Amino acid sequence: SVKRSESALGPVYFAEQFWPLDYRHGAIVLEDALNLDSQIAERLGSSLLPSDFREAAFIDIETSGLSGGTGTYAFMIGVGTFEGFAFRIRQFFLADLSEEAAMLSAVANTIDRKTMIVSFNGRTFDLPQLATRYALNRLPPLAAEMPHVDLLFPARRLFRRRLDSCRLGVLEQTLLGLQRHDDVPGWLIPSLYFSYIQRGQAFGLSPVFQHNALDLLSLVTFLGYLGDIAGTDYTGDAEHSLALGVWDESQGRLNQAQRLYDLAWHSDPAADAGGEAVRRLARLSRRRGDWQDSERLWQAEIQTTTAPQRQIFAAVELAKIFEHRRRDFVAAFGQVRVANQILIGLPRHERPLSVTLGDLEHRSARLERRLGSYSED
Repeated sequence: SVKRSESALGPVYFAEQFWPLDYRHGAIVLEDALNLDSQIAERLGSSLLPSDFREAAFIDIETSGLSGGTGTYAFMIGVGTFEGFAFRIRQFFLADLSEEAAMLSAVANTIDRKTMIVSFNGRTFDLPQLATRYALNRLPPLAAEMPHVDLLFPARRLFRRRLDSCRLGVLEQTLLGLQRHDDVPGWLIPSLYFSYIQRGQAFGLSPVFQHNALDLLSLVTFLGYLGDIAGTDYTGDAEHSLALGVWDESQGRLNQAQRLYDLAWHSDPAADAGGEAVRRLARLSRRRGDWQDSERLWQAEIQTTTAPQRQIFAAVELAKIFEHRRRDFVAAFGQVRVANQILIGLPRHERPLSVTLGDLEHRSARLERRLGSYSED
């Protein structure tokens, strides 16, 4: 049921629910979001601690339109917070368009008592939309200085190669073990609100309140899920180790990235993940100026991988090292021949796009000229 409170700017309408921490949303309990380790907290934000998430405001909004802009209202703003032994959801509701300032002010008062914001796609949608509404009502910006963790970004980092989409609904079904029943589709929500504005009948919005609450619960449990699969001790398959390594490298944690790339490489001698992992390992070696380690990596790759495309790439990389670092043009020419023989033996549709016969012919010709000039001397 929707409650009403009075504020200096007018009436504020909201619904309120409390969920016990042991409540299981899909396969995950809410309390898992409070049991993060320092590794995942650091990945989500360089200055964050696991304890920071207990003081977070989880937000999700429903709007009168999906395109944004000054004519679009955030008519429902859901705010979830951990309070003692429960997760509290307050859904602030714009019962009348003239009462927007009062609702926005009440939301700000709630969030200002917290230390950070957690959202899903909030950087692109929720927060910009709210910024517009606060500016139009001449209210201070919402949570302008607060850290903001948008869980869409780690979702994409970890799962974009595995899932067709990283929408929250897809993550719920494939990762969280949740199947919504009779959930209102997002595209229908604006029309339901306009029907309410025209007719003044709030019962038609019950599915929207439920949809918003489910989104907030999924925010919390997806955070808990990330703690399980991206924490300190987790070592998944090659794809997952690679994704975690890329995440760490992007944030400057190169030692952790190197360990994860090495794990992905050694656990995947045949597929693309291991190939990308060894390429990233070699790049880290080059950044350190350690081309000898890079040579070691490519020698090991060409001997252990069962994928001909990866063998071709490794041979070309060794050819580059022999030519430009060791100045051993005979060895470089030999590696180009290895790559050429493997490439010729592959059907055209299996040949890598990054290395072509023309590339190898050009490299061979250059090496032959260099060998010729040496023999003439």
